[in-house]
Order: sequence, then structure tokens, then C-alpha cells
Amino acid sequence: MQVNQEKSKIKENNTKGKNICPVIFSGHNDRAVVALCRYFSSKGRNFHLVARDSKDAIYKTKWVEKVIIQRATSELKIELFLNIADLVQQKNCKPCICPTSEFLNHFFFENQDQLIELGWHWLFPEYSIYNELSDKYKSPEHIERILGLKTPPSQTKESWKAPCVLKPKCNLRNGEILYPKICKNQLDLAEALKDVDADDWFSQTFVEGQSYYLCAYIDARGGWVAFWQENMLQQPNGKSVVLARNCVNPGIDVHKLMCGLHEISYRGPFMMEVIQDKSKVLHFIEINPRFWGPLDLARRACPEILQRFLSDIDDETLAAQSKISNVQHMYAWAYGAKTNPLKIYPSAVGLTHDEIQSLLVSHDVYAHADTESLSCKY
Repeated sequence: MQVNQEKSKIKENNTKGKNICPVIFSGHNDRAVVALCRYFSSKGRNFHLVARDSKDAIYKTKWVEKVIIQRATSELKIELFLNIADLVQQKNCKPCICPTSEFLNHFFFENQDQLIELGWHWLFPEYSIYNELSDKYKSPEHIERILGLKTPPSQTKESWKAPCVLKPKCNLRNGEILYPKICKNQLDLAEALKDVDADDWFSQTFVEGQSYYLCAYIDARGGWVAFWQENMLQQPNGKSVVLARNCVNPGIDVHKLMCGLHEISYRGPFMMEVIQDKSKVLHFIEINPRFWGPLDLARRACPEILQRFLSDIDDETLAAQSKISNVQHMYAWAYGAKTNPLKIYPSAVGLTHDEIQSLLVSHDVYAHADTESLSCKY
């Protein structure tokens, strides 16, 4: 199929209807995918899914009929997005990507002009600011300037010493997403250094304490909504959070942060992690400018985040707000909690093993009628 030969047909289809339809790529960040499907379904919003392969977990959910296409390979190509756009536009809709994956987002940025020409609705900030917030080496400068909030102490390259966290200067290299490496001792550090080019990484002193996520959405006009998530259990090496709950603000000027981000032209989903140490000092850790794994907690504790996402798609105005729910909501990923040893944060230290297991099972993100076949198994 020749992309150039199809462009005129795509443009013609664009004039048939103005409805913008979210398109979700499944097979990556699946818990966020499920949260989006649940929210869109509850609001009666039409959406479509792109399955990764025949074994995609989405085929075991109630949203099977929403799969508009199954990818032929794991590689992202323009032809795939041409086919998706054509299928969506045949339904008198305009496709809009849901930002659930770093790899997917980068593909969109790198092919922005062509994808817009093919009929995709654009909902991203400038590539430069996305990178500066996403990259762990560049984002601290923005957060310190806006809030005065600092990262854990950095270590000079010649004197990296455990306990520390090695972080990539750039999240994406040669098509591969790079993740931080937590080094609790010198043996961990020595092993980590075997797998990295020290010139492409930097080191920060490891800070023990309570982890919090500020979860938010900022629209094109600077309107925003946000809430706080208190992390309780996390997979080893800083991977996925498997137990969390909504909580009060640990001490960040959220309004100032949101205004500062809007001033540098950021828009979209936003998750910032901070660690509160034993002295109650807050340390900036990282930013994820895309939808995060425990998104189902936002769907229940602060659904206005997803409402604002849809309003941003539709170019509607909503008032800004920082949401504090009076109702306690919890998020769990029971299957993910089978990975040991789990990181136990102070908020979960007082819980017994049986209490933790009960919370994991009863609040499992998949323990719903729409995904029950996946509960505790995926």
C-alpha cells in the first residue's frame, strides 16, 4: 500500500464528520488501558482498541468488539496508522491517540507531520518540552525552578557510591526504553555498571521514605485537575506500584506547579513522584508525562482527570481544581504483587501479611465483571 496514494482519500473522509474518537493501543501499560476502557464505556464515549497480537489480554475482556485492528508485528509503522485512520474515518470519526506508552508517544512525535496529514487529531505538547519533562536528567531543572523542590543529591561520575540510583540521561535509546537501576550496595552497583555506558547515565544518592504520586491532567488552556496517590507496595527495582490509595497533599504547591507547567507550554497527562524522607523533607524523583499504571485509582478517586482528557480532545473549557476526595479508594495489582521482594513503604509497614493479601485480592484492578478472567492471573 502506498501511503501517498491514500492521503487524498483520508482528507476526504475527514470532512464527513467531526467526532473525535480515542484510540487505545493495548498490550502495553494494560492496567491504564483497562482504566480508560472503563471510563469511556461509563460515559458512553466511542473508542477503539489496537490489539498487540492474538494473545493480547484485551481479548479476555468485555471490550473485544472495540478492537478495530490487530497489529501484524510489534514494530510501529506509518502504514499501521494509515490503516487505523482509514477504519476510524469510515465510521465518520477522527482518530486521537491515548498517550499510554513512552515508545508509542515517541513514534507520534517523530512522525507528527505525516500523522496529522493522515488525519490523526493532535493532542501533544511540543516535543522539546515533553522530552525535558520525561528525561530524568533534564526534568529536575524545571521542577526546582517552578517549586524550589530538589532531587536527591547527585554524585560525581568519578565517585559513584552505593546506596544510589543510576538513571539514564535519556529514556529512549536505539528504540529501547531505559529504566533506573537501584543499587543498595557496592555489589549491586558493580553489576549495574556492567550493563551501562557511564557517559549516558548519572547517579543520585538513594533516599528512603514514603513515595507519593501527584496525578494530574493539564489541558491546552492551562485548566487542570490533580489528586495525590500514596504508594504502599511496589515491585523490585522501582518497577510497578502494586498497592496504593488516594491521600492528602504531602506539602506541594500544586497550583504553582500547574501554572508553571502551562507557562512552558506543557499539556496532557502528568504524574510526578516525590519521596518524603524520615525528616519529612520532600525530594523530587521523576515525571511521567503520559497515563500511568494505577490509572484506575484516578478513575474512582478523581474521575475529573479523565473527564478533562475528553474535554481537551473536544476543545471544551473546564475550571481548574485540585481534588481531595473524602472517600478512601484503593488500587491493587494482585498478579504484579507476586514479584518478590516487594518494596514496602512506610504506609504499609503496619499491615500483616494476611491483611496485605486481602487488600491485593479485594482491590485487584482486574477484579471486575469486565476483566474477571484476568483477576490474580494477569
